[in-house]
Amino acid sequence: MAPSPAVSEHEADFVLEHYRGLRERFTVQGNRLWTRFNYFLTIEAGALGVYFTKGALSATLPLVGCFLSLLWYLISAQDVWFFQEARHRLREFTRCQIVPNVHRWTVCDEERGLDQPWWKYPICFRIPRVGVTHFAAVCPIAFGCLWGILLAMPLSK
Repeated sequence: MAPSPAVSEHEADFVLEHYRGLRERFTVQGNRLWTRFNYFLTIEAGALGVYFTKGALSATLPLVGCFLSLLWYLISAQDVWFFQEARHRLREFTRCQIVPNVHRWTVCDEERGLDQPWWKYPICFRIPRVGVTHFAAVCPIAFGCLWGILLAMPLSK
């Protein structure tokens, strides 16, 4: 997306509305991603609890758990893609439309970090180019592996 020439007053309203729409889509997609993550995490943790407390009564539970993990993975991998795509569209629009046309707007350096006291760094930090968003798709893989192990070696009581 190449930078555009300055926009007229009539176009400014459209640009602002488009920016708000992109920002809203990014925010909603992030909320949707983590809401689904929480639902699946609760269901998987509950199923593991049933498996370890009921034992023989839940002989098919690892198979159900594998299916749930696969479903969770497919949904969360797509959620992460849509989240990344929404982030990319918002950044590109900001870079190409907002920054050149709104002179008071500045682009923050993502590598700069937060201005915080030294004692917060062990509990509040960011690793550049790595985000927790990918955890939403990694977690079901871990649960799927756990269910696979439990399927391979049934619980004996």
